[in-house]
Order: sequence, then C-alpha cells, then structure tokens
Amino acid sequence: MTRLPALAFCAVIAAASHADQPAPFSEAVSGGSKLSQFFRAAQTTRVDVVGIGDSNQLYFGTGWDHGWILAIEDRLGTHSSSLLSLGENGGNSAGAGVGFSIFPTLSQGTFHYEGAGPFYNDYLTPGIEMQPLNYAAVPAEQSTTLLSHGLTISSDSIITVTDPIRFHLSYAAFEDTPPNTFRPIVRLGQSPFTVLYESPPLSTQGEQGIVSSSFDFPGTATPAPLQFMLGRFNTTLNGPFVAYTARAERPAIASGGSFSTLYAFGNQSTRDMAAALTQASDLYLTTYFDQIRSLQGDEKFVLVRINSGLNDRFENLPPVDGSDFPPNSPEAYAANLRAILNRITTIWSNAGWNQSELYFLITPSHPVSTPDQQSLTDFRQAARELAAEFNRCAVVDFTLLTDASEMLANNWYKSGGFDRNHLTQPGYEALALRELDALLTYTDCPDITGSGSVDLGDLNAVLAAFGTQSSAADLNGDGIVNLQDLNALLQAFASTCSSSAHD
Repeated sequence: MTRLPALAFCAVIAAASHADQPAPFSEAVSGGSKLSQFFRAAQTTRVDVVGIGDSNQLYFGTGWDHGWILAIEDRLGTHSSSLLSLGENGGNSAGAGVGFSIFPTLSQGTFHYEGAGPFYNDYLTPGIEMQPLNYAAVPAEQSTTLLSHGLTISSDSIITVTDPIRFHLSYAAFEDTPPNTFRPIVRLGQSPFTVLYESPPLSTQGEQGIVSSSFDFPGTATPAPLQFMLGRFNTTLNGPFVAYTARAERPAIASGGSFSTLYAFGNQSTRDMAAALTQASDLYLTTYFDQIRSLQGDEKFVLVRINSGLNDRFENLPPVDGSDFPPNSPEAYAANLRAILNRITTIWSNAGWNQSELYFLITPSHPVSTPDQQSLTDFRQAARELAAEFNRCAVVDFTLLTDASEMLANNWYKSGGFDRNHLTQPGYEALALRELDALLTYTDCPDITGSGSVDLGDLNAVLAAFGTQSSAADLNGDGIVNLQDLNALLQAFASTCSSSAHD
C-alpha cells in the first residue's frame, strides 16, 4: 500500500480536463496549507474524516462515503471502520461503509427506531432530519427475538478479517429497571454461521446515559465474512434496550485515517444541513464526535468535509441565521456554510476540546456542464471567500479536477449523463482520489497552527513540544520533535506554503 502525506483544515477543489496532461491537482485547493497538519499527522497517528452531504454522500451504496473510504485506504491506510448506527436509516440501512455495513432489520420486525424516550432520543434523535443515523430499540416490558442484524464485514474488506479486530458497541443504560443483560457475539457470516466469540454478559442497568463497550477478536483462520451481533441467533432480547453505534477497529494500525458519514440526505441544500445540525441536540453531536475521537491517540485530528451546492440552486427559504439574502444566492450559500462551521466549532468549545483538533473541507458540487452553471461557479467563489475567514478550513474546486467532457467520456455521470446530479461508483472513486491527492500536495508545509502561513505560532508549537512525540510538531514523522523539525520549520519560515493561485 502506498502512503502519501496530506493536508489539514477547510479547502475547496476546482476541476478541469486532464485527459491528455498531468492534472495540476494542487491548483484545485484554496487554503490547502491550512489542512497540511491534518494530513501530515495521518502518517504517524490516527485521524478521522466526517462527511456531511446530500444524496451524493450516500448514493445507493456508493457516493462520496464510498469514494473517500477507498481513497483513504489507498493513500493513508485505514485504522477503523466508519462509526455506524445500528438502526441505520430507520432499519433500512443506507449503504454506509465499504466492505463493512449495517444489516437492514426493518423487514424482520425485531426493532423499533423511535420511541426510546426524550433523554435516549437525544443521542440519535429520530425526530429531526439527521439521516442516516438511527438507533435500534426494544421498548420497556417488551422483548424481541434476535435474527440477522448488526455490523457485517466481508471477507475482502479493508478491515482484514484474518487480523485482530476490536469491536466497539454503544448502548443505553437505564436507572430503576430490572437487571437486564445481553451477550454480543461474532459469528461467521456464511453457513454454518459458527459463533466464533461470545462476550461476557453486558448489563443495561446503571446510571442513565450511554455505555461504550469493546472486546478483542483474534481474527479468522481463513478469510470469511463476519457478523458482529447483539446476541446469538434466535435468542431473546428484553426491553428496555437501545443500541446506538458499532465500529470495527484494527488495533495493530497506529496511523492512517477513517471516514464516517454524519449526514446524508437526498434533495437537501446547505440550508437543510445547517438547520438539521442546529436542531440536533448538543448531546447528540457531542456524543457523536466523542466516539469519533475515542479511537485516536492522545492528539486528536478531525476533518469535517461538507459537500453541497446542487440543491442550493433551488432553495426558497432564507438562510438559517435570519439574514435577508436571496435564498438561492451565493451569499445565502455562504451564510449557511458559516452556520455549519460555527455549530460544530461551538460543540468543540462546549465540550472543552482543543479547537486545533478541528479542520474543515468545503467541496462544492462537481461540474454538471462545460462551462459549468453560473450558480455553481458562484457558490465555489463564495466558499473560497468564506474559507479565508477560518483557520484550518480549505475548499476544493472540482472544476479544476475534471470537467463535464471528461466525466461523460469516462461514464462518471449517472445514467450515461442523463442524470448529471449523481455519479457512478467509478466517478465517486476517481474524483475522491483526485481530491485527496490535491490535498496531499500540501503535506510538506509546516503550518502547524493552520493559519495559512509559517509564523511565530508554528515556531512556538515546535519549541513547546521539543523532545516529545507530538504528532503536530513532528514535521518529518520520525517519532520525536527535535532539531530536524526545528530546521524544517525555519527553512519555511514566513512562507505561505502554497502552490495554488487561490491561496
């Protein structure tokens, strides 16, 4: 596997035809140096990317979720599966993940996907438009018979089934309820469905809240699909019971990335995304990002990727901040993007987490024509201007990574080009890899603070970490902050570390 460096914070990517010449990918990124520390950190420690988008985020089992998972595996290596909800998409599953997924359970009638009560709803609220996240519940004084369910891993998944796997599960604890236990298992996902591991009993009785549990599985002797389930097939699970999320970790992998989808909803604009994040409780978002951060090392690195624009062309509601910009204008698009960035930044502050952990990448829509529609061009410019206001924020302009002619020639549009709002799986895969490669061209920039230039803040960061194993200040990735890192920073001092015309 080839591992290349990458960059950090909020960036915009643009596109042009590159069929006959090498693509100047770095030119597609605005503010790329502000994300350099994020991608540089991926060489020595664990980082996570979280996606927010419309139907292109999860499009019938593919989408940017699919493309980015494969791009991360190819360029950085993967430390864990996505963070997946056990009632994904109201029990229908949504196709999140590549080689790992949540089994759809709605047709079995085994779980409920709402009705857990006000406090427990707040962890994965089904009453707001935050698809595809959803819990799986058994109401109080009821029970269910467990059938096929849970997190499945294919035999050829990037979560290698023959290597050790650490399975993670989050579920609800209830006060003043009778003792209730369950025993998660790992079994073969094919006949004869042999149970390979059974957890000690886990109790749902305790202080009201969410419980995180994990256990280690040594791997299979030969490649075979696996299922991580709440209990053995045909056993009884008593309520009240609420299962939230599951994740598979590769404990032997100490660096690289992972990609998870927080929001994926068809026909939604940036305003819809901002409104959903505003409606989601602080508990919901804090718990989600806390679980994302939990599998990382002492230093945390989270990049939030926001892909939107197509549906903003038809938005008819004013921005969520109450400003009076025309709803489908670039000014309204920027206002709604700002609301998303501010909402997540506020969650970080209220949780007491270091703001330097948090990066943003804005990727307005892929091109739909040549020249591209003026509204989409205007959105990209508005995103660039907004990103310039934020540290650790960059923009990728897809029109500098490809154009409609190349996309048609390569069959990257859905339905042979009759549907240009969505892509084929090869389209998502190719453009996600180009996007990541564009960002990785900035990895050598020692902009530790994400300010966009190498300055006293970066020098102070190296000096403060001198002699330690800090990932942020370890510029050459040798495991310690020393004179080599200081020299690298001094050589780039006062530079903007940018090869992009937009920076």
